[in-house]
Amino acid sequence: MLDTYINSADLKHRLEITKQIKSDHISEIYLCRFDESKVILRKDNQLAKSLGLDRAKEVLLLEKVNSVCSSPKIIFKDIEQGVLIWNYIEGEEISRLSFKDKSVLTELAAELKNIHDMPICDLDNTTYFDMINHYKKVILNDDLFIEIDKLINHLYTEKTELTFCHNDLTKPNILFKESFSFLDWEYACLNDPYFDIATVISSFNLNEEEISSFLTGYSSTNLNLNRVKDFIRLTKLTEKIWNQAVKTLS
Repeated sequence: MLDTYINSADLKHRLEITKQIKSDHISEIYLCRFDESKVILRKDNQLAKSLGLDRAKEVLLLEKVNSVCSSPKIIFKDIEQGVLIWNYIEGEEISRLSFKDKSVLTELAAELKNIHDMPICDLDNTTYFDMINHYKKVILNDDLFIEIDKLINHLYTEKTELTFCHNDLTKPNILFKESFSFLDWEYACLNDPYFDIATVISSFNLNEEEISSFLTGYSSTNLNLNRVKDFIRLTKLTEKIWNQAVKTLS
């Protein structure tokens, strides 16, 4: 199988696939040994390109993100073949039990704020709207896009300040072991930071007290909770559109 995925003879000699972690329409992911260290290998299927996933951009973003938070470090890349190998990050998915210690929430929020505070001048200018517009070309569902366009027009104005956002901060993409690590940056781009905040709050179903601790860690007591609720709706609509795009292209 390595002959199919990797052209480098030296790399194939040093790499051993241990087990498959995930396989879906978008990619196949494997846990491997590389020079006695654990690494992750991801091989894209054709659907990845059809969904507009730009792996070259992802690699460049990860190089910059590594300076502000714990995230995958690329060991090998073959963009043309859709192959990326990165270091294995130790940690486990956090659960609601973890939030009994409020410092966990405040630390998570502080890490997120560091990501949002990254200078955007050196980043690709791809935005959340570019992603949605690509999905519009893939699927035909006027009712679905009428709904999301109405919400986007309500939430985003000329005064909206876009920052660098992860855009997929669900449970599987946040690991914790003494500190936080963030995985799966393939949808990262410029967006309103409320999108990431809303994703975390929704994914972990935070209650009012937990939301308060989270916002304290984010160093902002001025965040509008009604706006957070609207962005939770937007994150769910975005996921619905993404699922429809995958179904259409599969």
